[in-house]
Amino acid sequence: MIEAAKSQGNLQLELDLKQRQSEIEEQGRRSCQ
Repeated sequence: MIEAAKSQGNLQLELDLKQRQSEIEEQGRRSCQ
């Protein structure tokens, strides 16, 4: 049970990180143009 919750939290964290990374990349592209 706890293991499942842990992996679920990790998945959420990974998704958040990926979203933030793509957002930063978007901003970088905009500032370059």
